[in-house]
Amino acid sequence: MDDDIRLVDDPLPSGIGEARRRIEVPVPDRKRRWLFVPALVVTGCVVLGLGGWAVSGLVMGAETPTKPSTVVTPTAAPSVVLPGFAVEAAWSASDVDDAAAAGGRVLTVSGDLAVLRDVATGDVLAEADVAGEDVTVVTAHVGESTALAVSSDTQALVWAGDAVVPVVVDLSGGRQLVTRSGAFFVASADFSFAMVTAEGVVPVAPPRPQMIVLGVSGDQVLWAGAPAQVITASTNGAALNEVALAPPSAGAVVTPKRGWLMVANGSLTVIGWTDTDGGEATAAYSTATGEIRRLIPGTGEGLLSPDRSEWVTGGQRVSLENATATVLPEGFIPSEFLGDALYGALSDGSVAILPEAATSPKTVAAPSERPLAVTANVLLTLSDGRLSAHPAS
Repeated sequence: MDDDIRLVDDPLPSGIGEARRRIEVPVPDRKRRWLFVPALVVTGCVVLGLGGWAVSGLVMGAETPTKPSTVVTPTAAPSVVLPGFAVEAAWSASDVDDAAAAGGRVLTVSGDLAVLRDVATGDVLAEADVAGEDVTVVTAHVGESTALAVSSDTQALVWAGDAVVPVVVDLSGGRQLVTRSGAFFVASADFSFAMVTAEGVVPVAPPRPQMIVLGVSGDQVLWAGAPAQVITASTNGAALNEVALAPPSAGAVVTPKRGWLMVANGSLTVIGWTDTDGGEATAAYSTATGEIRRLIPGTGEGLLSPDRSEWVTGGQRVSLENATATVLPEGFIPSEFLGDALYGALSDGSVAILPEAATSPKTVAAPSERPLAVTANVLLTLSDGRLSAHPAS
């Protein structure tokens, strides 16, 4: 274990469970600060005043009241969450600036303090200060494990799988933590890349200079070649397979700045094309052979499922394993994945959910708490700085 990172047993008050573990990560040129958030299970209904105050009128008697008028104390609108989940939160946390959840865990940041929790119990698994500015929380994968990361302009901390000690990533010098097809990479301004693994950051060499990483396939890296190629290579840059991607129509070109920023894995590569008339289409190719497996109208921008098995684009839910597609119901506009379900709206503006196997969306009341994620059968919401965990009901 790195000498600069240590686990500190932090005993909890009697009856609150096992001791927590605190992770100390060095914060250069800054005064160290530690904040302890008790891992208490908060019961009772979480009430958020998103709909404004409802104030009753004065209780009036005759023209000349015989007693002072009474003003009813304002009350917040009742909490509304998505169907299938308890309205009462099993636990909650306040003063949360940003959060992300995956793999039964949720990572929050409050100021420069990152806190990793179990979503079922709210128990704190780890805490660490984050150096730098512009702190955000993101989720992706490290290898085959889900991962959560807090990232700033100088540092990232990545928790992969069940780890409580993060991988510390140096982001100084303009480096950035990025995701490529749902995997964490570190990108530098000189077009060099490094792959984040459970053991640390591993530099990856491109088969040719200044190529762009598309994704990973096991321990191999997928690269975008020019003019339209996918090259599968080992981490040392040795090309293992190279395929040319034929345009879906004569004269079509890969959509500038956007076409390559879709998704790629060992089975399928999805990129966007612009034809000579300005029309746009999305083509799903076999990563192994380069043949077109499916053609979808539209720009190709869309949503990647949490398990990286589907890409939702152009009104279709496309399998990234075999290129089969399911057409979404007409009028349903997805905005995010919540577990296996798609959350979004209908063309009339009403909120709707489309479960994985459903053929039509279910209209639901607009929630008063913003859905963040569904993991381990728990809906996490984040509104007005309060993170709440709602178990499946």
